[in-house]
Amino acid sequence: MASNSSRDYTIRPMKEEEIEETYELVDKEGWNLTLDKFTHLYHSCPKAFYVAATYQGEIVGTISFFPTFPKEYVLGNIVIKSTYRHKGMGKKLVDVMMEQHSPCVVSCTAVPGADQFYINVGFSFTEPQQGHDIFHIEINREELDKQLLNNNDTGLSVRPYDKKDFKALVDYDTEAKGYRSDAYVSMMVDCFPTYVAVHNDDRLAGYVAALIKREEIVLDGLCADSDSIACHLFRKVLDEFPTRNNVKLQVPTSRLFLSQLGVICSSSKYNRYSLGQPTPSPLVKIYN
Repeated sequence: MASNSSRDYTIRPMKEEEIEETYELVDKEGWNLTLDKFTHLYHSCPKAFYVAATYQGEIVGTISFFPTFPKEYVLGNIVIKSTYRHKGMGKKLVDVMMEQHSPCVVSCTAVPGADQFYINVGFSFTEPQQGHDIFHIEINREELDKQLLNNNDTGLSVRPYDKKDFKALVDYDTEAKGYRSDAYVSMMVDCFPTYVAVHNDDRLAGYVAALIKREEIVLDGLCADSDSIACHLFRKVLDEFPTRNNVKLQVPTSRLFLSQLGVICSSSKYNRYSLGQPTPSPLVKIYN
């Protein structure tokens, strides 16, 4: 049985009144989160959030995870306060989480520099499911518009999400990812500007959501039936934020199309690790 305490702290489920303090710990590491998103995800799945708290009540570590396929989870955030790192807390957080949900498969996308940590706590490099490439790009709007002129997407429109789209959007997201997540879609449309691409017969052809984080446009999801539809959705995001041209992308390694729509300022690779063998997502429609 995993020990959930030490002489300095105890690991337990996060409390609602600790949302903001825990978010501030995570936010310092630059994750693509807002307080609204973090709060929404907690309310949708409170059992998915654990913290390491000192006996004086200070939050010094956190881990979160979310269900995907049956008996499978994806690790959301694992963050340790700097003064508590390299003391075994990360492994304790993973062990407690696994014990609470055993038997299960857990996968994660490791930030650069964290690969050895996941190997040390028993994760394996995951195949065939791929990792992500992170790009910070500067968009040339004129070049993107020229590309859109060459696209032959008659009968397609891109418009703001409407509540009546919810079921179709969940179904489309499920098809794109391979598993159903009403909670994530609900968070996305409640927290961020969201647009849908729609055929004349009202069939969804894609969606996109975005936010501003640290002076950049950050895509919180872009799925589409084709490159040209992805371009239309991406252009709508730029319309939403007309004064911003710097964009952060997190794209599957096999789908680097969006990174080609601007000048790459910097990039990094996030490898994927797992405990157990995760079910691969289709990836065919996932652009970000």
